[in-house]
Amino acid sequence: SLVKMLYSDDSPQLKSLVEGKKGIVSREVAHNSQMRSVYALAMGTLKSLKAELELGLISSIEKQATGELFGDFIYMAKEASENGYKDVAAVLASAAIEDSLKKLGKLNGLDLDDKEMTETINSLKTKGLINGPQVKIVSSYVKLRNKAFHAEWDKIDTPEVKSLIAFTEEFIMKHFS
Repeated sequence: SLVKMLYSDDSPQLKSLVEGKKGIVSREVAHNSQMRSVYALAMGTLKSLKAELELGLISSIEKQATGELFGDFIYMAKEASENGYKDVAAVLASAAIEDSLKKLGKLNGLDLDDKEMTETINSLKTKGLINGPQVKIVSSYVKLRNKAFHAEWDKIDTPEVKSLIAFTEEFIMKHFS
């Protein structure tokens, strides 16, 4: 399942693993011998997978899972916004942007636990993980995040929420896919 998740259903890596196992199991040899051969095949596949991950040839599992989770938050935020629930959308999108910023930092060796969103943004900027207009735009959403997390619903505007959703969606696609 790990090979399937990282590559695809029709990848040569998965096909090789499945066909190799079938070939081993179809042989008329002692069960222990079959299991040793399947183990050796699996270990070879895992070592290859590890090497590819270390070389950056495929995206990390954590990065991929994170992107999917944040994508779900943004999907729910879009649905809420389109159905007139701007406050719910604001909370979901604010959570997604703040957590994705922290996760980007963590994936790049920063300790951002217990940091305010502004501190997180500054740390990412200093490390060069976000730059230029992206810094100014994401910084502008700190106020919206604070309004959403402190239930200041009358101070939240629908266009601002939609802007946050669009920015966060692009940010997630850029950094977590």
